[in-house]
Amino acid sequence: MENLFFDSVKDLNHLLANLYELGGGSEATCYKFKNMVLKYFNGPCCEQRDKEQIMQFTNLNNDSFLFPKAIIYIKEEIVGCLMPFVEGKNNNEFVFKRANYQQIIDATTKIYNDTLLLSDKKIIGIDICDVNTIFDGNKFSIIDTLDFYVDLNKDNIFKGNISAFSNGLFEHLVVSVKDFVNDKESLKRYKKDKYLMENPIYFLELLRNELSQYCGFEITRLEEAAKILKKK
Repeated sequence: MENLFFDSVKDLNHLLANLYELGGGSEATCYKFKNMVLKYFNGPCCEQRDKEQIMQFTNLNNDSFLFPKAIIYIKEEIVGCLMPFVEGKNNNEFVFKRANYQQIIDATTKIYNDTLLLSDKKIIGIDICDVNTIFDGNKFSIIDTLDFYVDLNKDNIFKGNISAFSNGLFEHLVVSVKDFVNDKESLKRYKKDKYLMENPIYFLELLRNELSQYCGFEITRLEEAAKILKKK
């Protein structure tokens, strides 16, 4: 993908004024630009970013972690980047009880495998959290990956990366059946048990099995179990 070049701040602001603002934080503001996210740096870390740091993982072949595809310049100064845009909602907005449960498991399996790929290359994820995990009902995507970095001397990188994903998922996933989860010895440790955090697929299967056994049929959505739990 080609980089974007502007002659002045005025020229860039003219473009931004006509784009839909997606949101932002203390370091950048994001806009919808064609089928991409235009990330405009406007915080204290802007001067620390260079081409190599921004584009270091661009060619990593995976479907889950969304890395920058191009850089935005004003003359020779880096002021932003372009990243893939995905539809969906972040984990704290998505209504998991209505989603197909097998699709949640399949999507988690995909991100588990991509996290293995990432971790095998000694890449450490920063802020793999609920607000940076987008789910569309079929696939999880991790956004805001600019601060990911490599640490060749660190061990157990996979455990840290996948536990961060699990932590950003479990709390929102179980909200509709939380009382049931908290009453089950095998489930209630999900926030503190390292094994469950490091093995999210196992936890998802365990949760479905426990709920299905209670309901008397294999659930396909959490809302099915939630309705029965509410009656009892």
